Amino acid sequence: MTTGEQTSTQGDLGKEPPGLKEQLEQLNIAIENAAKLEGGEAVKAIGEAARDILARASVVVDELTKNVGEMKSATTDGRVYLENAIRKQPLLFVAVAAAAGFLVASLRRR
Repeated sequence: MTTGEQTSTQGDLGKEPPGLKEQLEQLNIAIENAAKLEGGEAVKAIGEAARDILARASVVVDELTKNVGEMKSATTDGRVYLENAIRKQPLLFVAVAAAAGFLVASLRRR
């Protein structure tokens, strides 16, 4: 971490699914091409359904992106709050950690 970058503590939560929109658009194009080759009302219905799915999926991806940003903000706020609380009462948190460790150790022995 010598470059000054912060690493993500959320794992994959901070990442949008790679190429999801592009994959859905490619699916839509493929179905439209099939509609051109096959013809008929059934194929038109499939094309319309694919466009509808693409529109819904795009909305979902946008909402997920927005929610990820909100979660990042909330976790950062929570982390700052916890760090400040530990700095104010370090002995209390050491005692809590020791008690939790003792409890886990005693439960594992059984």
